[in-house]
Amino acid sequence: MDTHFSILPLDVIDTVAFQLGGNPNYTTRSPRFLRLPHPRTGVASLFLAHEPETSESDGVRISKILEVQAVAPPNTRSWFIGDEVVSDGKLLVMTPVDPLFLLIPILRAIKQHDGETANFRPAEDMFEDAARYIAETSRTGAAASLDMIGVEDVMKFAALECTKNAMKRICDVKEITTEITVFRYSPEKLIQHLRKKVVTLSTPRITEMSRSLIRNL
Repeated sequence: MDTHFSILPLDVIDTVAFQLGGNPNYTTRSPRFLRLPHPRTGVASLFLAHEPETSESDGVRISKILEVQAVAPPNTRSWFIGDEVVSDGKLLVMTPVDPLFLLIPILRAIKQHDGETANFRPAEDMFEDAARYIAETSRTGAAASLDMIGVEDVMKFAALECTKNAMKRICDVKEITTEITVFRYSPEKLIQHLRKKVVTLSTPRITEMSRSLIRNL
């Protein structure tokens, strides 16, 4: 089995440690890698879905999605971990990303498929149509960048609690019953949230926290 050196958020590391340790008070679903369209390029990109189950101590269940990026050195390098030599010198960096961004190419695929997408629909139906559209488009060769994205990965992403919450931020929502909620993609709501993020990132307090951002500016 190949070994890779990675940087992970602390809570994800804790989840893996609980799994390996067999903690009876904490259950979790195994983190799973997903290939999804990149929100900027549409190219198939790798993400890690992290969805812990509830803990008996606090009952909290917070899912997240992490972008996986490989930082490769210009020359051949190795890692030394204890007495082991890891020949692959790449560094895998896994960074939490707002699932709202990953919803953009998926919901736009639905709009391309259904025209204006004026009807309210259950979220599962929307994602099923989007996944099929992406798969069909990749098979025709019109979007070769999507050829590695599977229907199962899109549906797994749709099932994450963080994805469901993000849907409510960029869609019109109607609650038909306590068990049935329908959605309609709203480009206007998406633009509003993106503008809020830009305003937040442009505040001096945020920019001063990132030396790399200041250096690039």
